[in-house]
Amino acid sequence: MSSTRTFNKDDFDAVRQEVVQQLPRFQSLTGNLTVSNVKPTPWLVVGYALRGAVTVFAAKGGTGKTQSTLQAAISFALGKNYLHFQLNVGPGEFLRTAFVSGEESLDEIQRRVLAICIHHCSDEQGNYERQDVDGLLQKLKDRLFIYVGKQVALVARGPEGRAERTSFHAQLMADAIARHFDMVVLDPSIRLHEGLDENSAEIQELHNAADNVAEKAHVGVVIVSHMRKSTSESVEDQHSARGHSSTTDGARIVLQAAGMSAPEAEKLIPRDQKNRHRYVKFGDPKQSYTTMHGTTWLKKVTVPLPVSLENGNQDSRFVLETVVFDQQALTDEQAKRILLRIKDGNAEGRPYTDAADGRRICRADAMVASEIGSGLRRARDVLQSLVEAGQIAVQAQAPDKKNPARRMPRAYTFKSWNPVEQPRFAFEDEVDTSKASSVGDVI
Repeated sequence: MSSTRTFNKDDFDAVRQEVVQQLPRFQSLTGNLTVSNVKPTPWLVVGYALRGAVTVFAAKGGTGKTQSTLQAAISFALGKNYLHFQLNVGPGEFLRTAFVSGEESLDEIQRRVLAICIHHCSDEQGNYERQDVDGLLQKLKDRLFIYVGKQVALVARGPEGRAERTSFHAQLMADAIARHFDMVVLDPSIRLHEGLDENSAEIQELHNAADNVAEKAHVGVVIVSHMRKSTSESVEDQHSARGHSSTTDGARIVLQAAGMSAPEAEKLIPRDQKNRHRYVKFGDPKQSYTTMHGTTWLKKVTVPLPVSLENGNQDSRFVLETVVFDQQALTDEQAKRILLRIKDGNAEGRPYTDAADGRRICRADAMVASEIGSGLRRARDVLQSLVEAGQIAVQAQAPDKKNPARRMPRAYTFKSWNPVEQPRFAFEDEVDTSKASSVGDVI
């Protein structure tokens, strides 16, 4: 017969003390915080990469994911901005970037880098001096690094069936620390794991491994990923990246690129629709620490390389150039739909607001963007133009009764189906010939 052990108060106190010692330590949130000692956001590039954090860049194959990251890295290595992303370094400083290329060979990456440098050194006619290009390549020598190979998995399924970090993960972290890298680009995500189901929550282990590199090596990590086929023409859904939602949930920044759709080509390049495959839109649907910029359009421009193929034709690659389209005026039908929706309110029967984030069903910019097939920046310009035309107004909402301290966004209200003629002052001998424009001429 087994004896039953009895516990006295001292036994319980000992167990309690042991448990308490294993609990996380909490500290005052505002204990040492003052206006004068708050720390700045550790941006490497505002809106693009953070020290100690992960960025996910997703796009459809062939869109220009690798090309875009190479162009960005070269810009940062030269101490320059890329697109609208602002480099966060002092005068004369730059970023050191390491590429982990699990898809392209060293030769291919070098051809792309050469095309970027040739384009950088060329005039408007495409002429350049070879010594200028060679000088630029030499300048980048100790600022850009690459690891090429198929065995670049950070996590793999272990003997017991669980996801485990690989020796390459440890090697990458050690190199990033020893070489003082600022940014690490991992391309593509499908090569960064072995044996895991990318549509399962276990893919979170890949993000954890990349996040560990970012934190321990004090670098910004950019994971290049593919997009789901069903959402490959959108750059406004952070969950468009292929695989489980944890891929983007854990990232602080999500960037996306997509090709130009047929409806977009009809609107933006009506005389050049057959070449819509040359156009790429770039968006940032998730920004945890700054505002989203919206859609930027890029165009693939061919750059000849100083080498011939076996058939005698000149080899070439493309680079991405920013392109600005002439914004077309709203059609009468578009304006009427937007005004009607503002007049009727959203699906919940409430007014559309000027909020720039939060639930899209409540936001006027999201509604307008869906109506005219544009980015959020263009949609906000449309709303402002309708306000200036006197067709809608934006005004403060009543405080939230349940939460009076809550800052309420302003609400849009309908005023007129047609633009209202604005009063103006006419000088002596000046004849005021202004007329109220049609709805189609609002923008």
